[in-house]
Amino acid sequence: MSEVARSELVSWGGRRSRPLALLEPDDVHPAALRRPYLPVGAGRSYGDSGLVAHGVALRSTRMNTVLELDTSSGLLRCQAGTTLAQILAHVVPAGWMLPVVPGTGYVTVGGAIANDVHGKNHVHSGTFGHHVRRLWLMTGEGCVCASSVDHPTLFRATIGGLGLTGLITEAEIQLQPLRGRGSMLRELRRVEAAEALLESLEDADRDFEHTAAWVDCSAGRTDVRGYVDCARAVADDGLPGVCATGRAVSVPAWWRHGLINAPTVKLFNSAHLLTRRADSGLHPVPMQQYLFPLDAVQRWNLLYGRAGFVQFQGVLPFASSAQERVREVRRVLRLIRHAGLGSPLVVIKLFGAHRSAGMLSYPRRGVNIAVDLLNRPATTRVYRQLEHIVRDVGGAIYPAKDALMDVDTFRSGYPGLNAFLRSKDPLTTSLFARRMQLV
Repeated sequence: MSEVARSELVSWGGRRSRPLALLEPDDVHPAALRRPYLPVGAGRSYGDSGLVAHGVALRSTRMNTVLELDTSSGLLRCQAGTTLAQILAHVVPAGWMLPVVPGTGYVTVGGAIANDVHGKNHVHSGTFGHHVRRLWLMTGEGCVCASSVDHPTLFRATIGGLGLTGLITEAEIQLQPLRGRGSMLRELRRVEAAEALLESLEDADRDFEHTAAWVDCSAGRTDVRGYVDCARAVADDGLPGVCATGRAVSVPAWWRHGLINAPTVKLFNSAHLLTRRADSGLHPVPMQQYLFPLDAVQRWNLLYGRAGFVQFQGVLPFASSAQERVREVRRVLRLIRHAGLGSPLVVIKLFGAHRSAGMLSYPRRGVNIAVDLLNRPATTRVYRQLEHIVRDVGGAIYPAKDALMDVDTFRSGYPGLNAFLRSKDPLTTSLFARRMQLV
């Protein structure tokens, strides 16, 4: 076990904390620490669920080896610090693919499990946790191999458990066959109203595997405008391959100037929509270019400046009628527009009816809205209004992206919380756990 001098942890949204120590767990057992700890991965959580100030941070990024791949069944075993991009580089040449990925390939497997990440294909494939067959966990009490058969309660608590059940060291994941060389056929459908947006998303989910909507929330708009982005894999070896992603632009690591504000967002959104105007009909794109749009600009979070950003990501359940869903979506987008805190990243997706993989899994059947808000003095007030809408309709907010949710909203959105707490390792802690009164 190698110990690094006390150093600062920084979330992707710009939150900061100083753990008591930062450890690289080459061969570490949390019980040997005899002090509070939190497993941390690549630091891609936006809020404070990956930060710790009153404990030790166990960083798993050096545990990044693909241990075994059964090329006949697609069963993969790897260490928890392996990133999804590293897995794809290993399994795509063998004809396999991860069934679920978020918008970046730089998430670790441990982080993907701990946050039960979702992609653009939840309606068809559920979350990352639905495809985890076994996981190996170190806790303050010992080492455990958990699955739906062995230690099933701990297994469900760990999926979506925010790292609070222990340190995931390895995982076994069921891959899906890769069609062709990894190309996708993509189609963009323009929408100009909230009703058309939700109808188009539902229609696209019937014909395509991956769907999401981009929405212009610039100040001054009166209703929704944007497009539904849908794609499906295609078996055509004549199309671009999965690794043909192009060269990414990179923001310098020293950059601290905020380039994202109301005027630049309005300009970007208008230009972005204009470039998509003639982009109609099916056309091929490399799979990773479509699945990992956030990776086109490295360190894009620095464009928000020193203050960083806050993401609101909430799900509005399908318990209401179609008209009520349209009204609630319109309320959320109107709030964002009037506040002038919006960004180029406003995405709406539909979640399917899959049973939650974990006790604290976020996705549930409904409309998912994600927006990055400029971190300004008015942000908390706007966030509270958005939070109130979600809580009113019985929805939930995503802990992996959260920095402002209050305790009542968290408890009302996660009815499995009490069962989860019975499986939580008493030694684990985080800023989020302290804020939600879990420790």
